[in-house]
Amino acid sequence: LAPGMAAGHNNVAVGHMYAKNLHVSIKLLENKLAQNNTFVLQRAMVLNLCSMYELASTRCNESKQTLHSWILKRASDDFDPSTTRLA
Repeated sequence: LAPGMAAGHNNVAVGHMYAKNLHVSIKLLENKLAQNNTFVLQRAMVLNLCSMYELASTRCNESKQTLHSWILKRASDDFDPSTTRLA
């Protein structure tokens, strides 16, 4: 997939999730986030990543808090940080 194909990378990650490769799907999206600050900042991708965190661990709030903090530091002002669904 081309680096800028956010929807394609998101779909591949979701495919890994449904194939029971949850940790692979999480790493795929996290690696894309690390490579390109704005890559994952699409609502659907953040929601999927948070859902994957919830499925992977009972301590998902720590991962979601890290993502939330990253969003607050790097996202544009119009991105809704509540997308991480932190209570």
